[in-house]
Amino acid sequence: MPLVVATLAAELSSIFMGHPNTGADAAFKIAGAYDNYCKTAMAPPGLPVFTGVEKTTFQGLLTPSLISAEAGNPTIVAQAMASAIQAYWLTPPVVFIGGPAAGMVTAVPGAMAIVSALSGILSNTGNTEAVAGQQIATQFDIATKTVLVTFTTPPPPAGPPPPAMVI
Repeated sequence: MPLVVATLAAELSSIFMGHPNTGADAAFKIAGAYDNYCKTAMAPPGLPVFTGVEKTTFQGLLTPSLISAEAGNPTIVAQAMASAIQAYWLTPPVVFIGGPAAGMVTAVPGAMAIVSALSGILSNTGNTEAVAGQQIATQFDIATKTVLVTFTTPPPPAGPPPPAMVI
């Protein structure tokens, strides 16, 4: 199943409309929403193998931006969100398995590219929670769809070809 941005948008909007009690609670819920969204990722021929570290890493990077003295600073939160997406996939790299190939995430070039857009969304005081949730989900989706997975195929067996293949 491919990534579904509408599901992420609905979950983020719900989180924002619920006004989490603390910044730590907001980071926990946003990390959970992103993790749920990522569970449907595919990179044929492989599927990701998630360990739970990804969600914890995302939450750990986002939390300080929501609880520090600078909490709510749109640029700081935007940078933390982008860094959290990048780290989700790269710390450690998410492994993909399937078929004869195995792979791992080697880059997320779009993660840091969304900082400006996220900062603009977070700065717009005219946005409702639902609109902000949808717009942030769209930026998360843009970044996530730039995840690069490098696959390796095992080498063929060593030795002479099987007798049926001798010409």
